[in-house]
Amino acid sequence: MITLPRPRFNAADTYAACLSGMRVIERKTRLVSDSDFVAEAGTRYSEAGEDNAVSRLNAADFHMPTATTDDMTWLYDNRFAGRAQGTRRIYDSIKQSAPYGRCALCGVRDATTLDHCLPKSVFPALAVNPLNLVPACGRCNQLKSSQLDSVIHSYFDELLLGELLRASIAEEKPCTVLFKIVCPESWPENLSVRARKHFLVLRLGELYALEAARTLRGEALALRHVFEASGSDGVHAYVKEQAESWTASDGNCWEAAMYTAMSKSSWFCDGGFEIG
Repeated sequence: MITLPRPRFNAADTYAACLSGMRVIERKTRLVSDSDFVAEAGTRYSEAGEDNAVSRLNAADFHMPTATTDDMTWLYDNRFAGRAQGTRRIYDSIKQSAPYGRCALCGVRDATTLDHCLPKSVFPALAVNPLNLVPACGRCNQLKSSQLDSVIHSYFDELLLGELLRASIAEEKPCTVLFKIVCPESWPENLSVRARKHFLVLRLGELYALEAARTLRGEALALRHVFEASGSDGVHAYVKEQAESWTASDGNCWEAAMYTAMSKSSWFCDGGFEIG
């Protein structure tokens, strides 16, 4: 779950770039005739995002007057994602906006594709709108599919306003880290609902638990050495420092949640970290 800077390319210019050089005259004629509509739809979409009202958009208002949904799907697949000469820099810029190349939806796997925040099959006028496209991994793209309003919007939802992801330590051997979403009380209800859906639909609890287990295995020897030298107080100081470091980097990443939970668990610091 990553908040991204908004793309510097607007809907109208991107649409024009997709149309440039098209040779299928009949299809191009339909698409060109809807240029103003695509620009207007982009403005309405952006304004809805600013007002936390994307979920209230009416899909019918984003159906093209002349071009078909198939036309827009073709335009995305063949001109935008196909990275025709005029759109290559736009596609690459959006994909490369992912910090460290990670998926904006899970924050773990590599971003290998772009995901439509609102599906192009339902909101065709937004099919090639950069503000409706975020860098994503194939797995998140598959799990999200064409569900409406099921995930956090990486351009409009300011996750850094509050601690969102929490973890807890299951006091059993081998040690297990569990994750959940806790939304700030100040959040609008529709944003809280969307954040919880994001966590469930993309199965982030399972993903983060697996990542935590792998990390804990790698930390086991270091934690044992700290414990032997300084006891539970030493382990607590070690994981607390890790928690502070990760939180300073990204307060909503699974690593920050994991180390924070470890620092709060007396059981963990007193040897519960042992994986054997």
